[in-house]
Amino acid sequence: MDLAPFHRRPTFRTVVGLCAFGGLYLAATWLSGPAAAYDSWLQDLLVALVALLLMSGLTAQFVLPVRTWRERRAAIRRLLAYLVGERGPVVFVREGSAVEGHEERKRKGPGVILVDHASAAVLRTDTKFTRAVGPGVVFTDSGERLAEALDLRKQSRMLRGAEPVTGQAMDSSSAPSMAVTKDGIPISADIALSFVLDPGHTSELREGRLPHMPPYEFNRVAAERAVFGHVFGQQQDAAWSDLPLRLAVDLWREIVKEVRLKDLLSEEMSGVSHLDSIAERIQARLTTGVMRRKGPRGELVAEANPEYELLSKRGIRVLAVEVRNVYLPSDIREERLRRWSDTWAAFVREALTEGETAVREARRRGEAEGAHLLSQELTAGLRASLARQENPDMQATLKLTWEDALRVCARQVDFKEGPTLASAIRRVLEEQEQQSGNEPSGERGAD
Repeated sequence: MDLAPFHRRPTFRTVVGLCAFGGLYLAATWLSGPAAAYDSWLQDLLVALVALLLMSGLTAQFVLPVRTWRERRAAIRRLLAYLVGERGPVVFVREGSAVEGHEERKRKGPGVILVDHASAAVLRTDTKFTRAVGPGVVFTDSGERLAEALDLRKQSRMLRGAEPVTGQAMDSSSAPSMAVTKDGIPISADIALSFVLDPGHTSELREGRLPHMPPYEFNRVAAERAVFGHVFGQQQDAAWSDLPLRLAVDLWREIVKEVRLKDLLSEEMSGVSHLDSIAERIQARLTTGVMRRKGPRGELVAEANPEYELLSKRGIRVLAVEVRNVYLPSDIREERLRRWSDTWAAFVREALTEGETAVREARRRGEAEGAHLLSQELTAGLRASLARQENPDMQATLKLTWEDALRVCARQVDFKEGPTLASAIRRVLEEQEQQSGNEPSGERGAD
């Protein structure tokens, strides 16, 4: 369907151009004479056709990124068809989205689709899907058009939680990830996951790591499954990229029903939070074809995983799942905060009591150790004299003790009263020396 005015359509322009060219040619032939016109018009027509083909081939070489002779012939055929008005859709698929003109897909003739390196596409007619195509130039047949564009890159989706309200039914619009715990408390959480159109293997994605290969992998079967399973309707249009997050939310609700709120907000014995454990369970359900459950007698029973089978049928491979930030109702949150505050207050009081006891015990041990060290310092001279088998009398013992005290005061740099006490000890030693009639030894000790 071409909505352009008739005078702007390719067919009209081609006819006008041929008429103008034919008129000029007839005029030139008539001026040259009847004989010349009759002998050369077939040759001129042949030259014109050859020139048209050569010009079309040259134009096709640079208009589209064609590489093979087959692609060049297809480009030439579409250029010639464009001259007579038989033009199909021309679409550019960039980063998983179609860039096209108004009602471009309604054109019925053979067209062209240019798919970039990060995209793929599935084509269709009015009655069926025809084929899936990857990056490059795609020439469509008559009646064939783009059905849906696909993104080959790794994609991420996130559903943010919201504060639920107790006493109200679950509302997916206000809290899309709302779930109810085993003890009947509504909660919500942020759920995020990453996925990709299944490349056909389970190893690491290429993602441009190999310079000699395309950056993203195209799997024709996965592309067809993604589009064939697209749900269309008046009230619901579920694209293939919406399915992984919807399944993750359903699994989140299913698993939360088995957990109490107290256990959900605590950590397991291994130090892993229950949210991480739930995320691992969801990821296992989305990435594993067979799951094992305990039977009625405690034995392990292997069962097919319906979520994984559904994703496989839609050509999707889930890479990672993450669950974080639990949202609680306001009254439940305030109650838990009050309980936590009481618990932490009791813990702080207990810690302060234990700290004060520890400080007193440390001070007592320090004082006892200091007294012991001081006694050792004050009796060092006496113990040395006794070790030499000397028997000092009372006066000699007192003198040795005062000399040790003087040495201790002189060595204690941080002892503020050390110089004053040392001076007093020297005076006592001088008085003791004068009474005994000997030379004072305090000065020698000070020196």
